[in-house]
Amino acid sequence: MNTTNVLSVRFFIKHSLAKNGRAPIYARITVEGQKADVSLKRKIDLANWDYRKSLPKSSREEGKSINVLLERVRTEILNEYTDLKY
Repeated sequence: MNTTNVLSVRFFIKHSLAKNGRAPIYARITVEGQKADVSLKRKIDLANWDYRKSLPKSSREEGKSINVLLERVRTEILNEYTDLKY
């Protein structure tokens, strides 16, 4: 019996919802293969998104502030997961 739950959090933008060169940011939470996408209610310029890293480019002010937000979101998700698991 495998009692280990696998959790991953990845961020991405939805091109299909982009307007005026800005796209909404989503978090994809995966637990044991089950996925859920959650809107973070934030948008970013398409040019400021690093597609390879799935994170904002941190060389610009917008990217720096969104990176702080994404780390906070990731930490909150991990904390909630830990609370629910134990």
